[in-house]
Amino acid sequence: MRSHAKRLPSRPVILLLQLAVLIAFFLVWHVLTDTKILSPFFFGTPGAVLARTWADFASGVIWYHLGITLLETALAFIIGTVAGIAFGFWFARAPLVSVVFDPYIKAVTRCPAWCWRPSSRCGSGSASGRRWRWG
Repeated sequence: MRSHAKRLPSRPVILLLQLAVLIAFFLVWHVLTDTKILSPFFFGTPGAVLARTWADFASGVIWYHLGITLLETALAFIIGTVAGIAFGFWFARAPLVSVVFDPYIKAVTRCPAWCWRPSSRCGSGSASGRRWRWG
């Protein structure tokens, strides 16, 4: 059986292409924010973002924020897992509950996550007591 797959370039060529994509990304980002096609207020400029990131790592303040993010991620995973198992058992043991909520569960699972996730976070806050809001 003959293979129709083409050989990939060598590893250094792939790394150069990946670097070229990264540079192109930052270049397009810079041009779009510099020409005000993308608002620098909402997107920031690449230089400002990199400078702020560098300053946060240099001062060590980033570790506090990364710790909060990790805590929120772990809590969301634990709460979601426990709630999912509890509701799953409840729906399995109570056929009436399962039948009543079935259309709503199907509607949410058919809707892409990017559609319902932001609206579910609006005003709901987070585990650490901070509030998240649009803008």
